Amino acid sequence: MSDFYYLISGEMNPYRNLALEQEMMDHIKGDEAILYLWQNEDTIVVGRNQDIYNECKADKFLDDGGRLARRLSGGGAVYHDSGNLNYSLISRSVQGDCRYDRLLKKALLLIGIEAVYNDRNDLTVEGKKVSGNAVYEKDGIICQHGTVLVDTDISRMEYYLTPDISKLYRNRVNSVRARVANLCDFCREVMVQDVQESLIETAKAKPFEYRPDIEKVNGLEKFYMSNEWIFGGKR
Repeated sequence: MSDFYYLISGEMNPYRNLALEQEMMDHIKGDEAILYLWQNEDTIVVGRNQDIYNECKADKFLDDGGRLARRLSGGGAVYHDSGNLNYSLISRSVQGDCRYDRLLKKALLLIGIEAVYNDRNDLTVEGKKVSGNAVYEKDGIICQHGTVLVDTDISRMEYYLTPDISKLYRNRVNSVRARVANLCDFCREVMVQDVQESLIETAKAKPFEYRPDIEKVNGLEKFYMSNEWIFGGKR
């Protein structure tokens, strides 16, 4: 049984949040696990190896005031706004109660939403995707992170993201909107705070007394916001 700790970020800056997530990996001791809950405002985040121009209307999004970011894990492009919750589960193991999929399913069930994972490992409700995930590892520490669509502006997501058309055909849908949904579509009253509280309760997590290495966090933030990383994926 792992000892869970949680931290809710007060940041809405994607580069700071990604920097804090990575720096937190230095703080894992033994079988402890950290549940980091965070949000970004009007941001598109692409996977480590993606061509950003193939995944979204990058220049238009920047012109309209959005921010672009790249994460260390693989997977597809995602849109973040204040109606989306990001979670990071940081631990040495992905066994037992440290599995993000078990934690997330139980947390949603606690607020009355029954979700299942499909054959692509997306969390779905009534056949529509409400959460995606990705994983990366650094020095033996594993970060399982993902998004939860609670009350995201899906029309804005659909406008700026440009997914591979073959994926849409393969899934027999013709738009992003047809294959994703918000939790509030199934439980009208649910808010981001409700999902945060349910995740913390499900994990039986205690507050994380976090003392980050500010110099390292600042350096990582500078890396994440560099054009070399965002547009080229170069470390």
